[in-house]
Amino acid sequence: MKSLIQSRGIKGKKTRNKHLDIGISSDLDFQPTLYTINNTSMREDGNNVDIDNEMTKQAQNTITYYYLTEKTSQELKRLKNVINEGR
Repeated sequence: MKSLIQSRGIKGKKTRNKHLDIGISSDLDFQPTLYTINNTSMREDGNNVDIDNEMTKQAQNTITYYYLTEKTSQELKRLKNVINEGR
């Protein structure tokens, strides 16, 4: 991808300083950082993911998502009702 962008000379316009550069830039030369946590228990297959913990977090996120979408929907219906009754 880097060579494709550089060969075509594509350069994007930055409208804010916090935006990433698009095109020929040293930002394309980033190197990811790998972190290894060694103080967790390891299963025989080499996996240290606690599936029960992950499923609990997923369930919490799902419940929160459905709650917030329902509350947002109710609020939008209420606002729509207020707007339509005001005519």
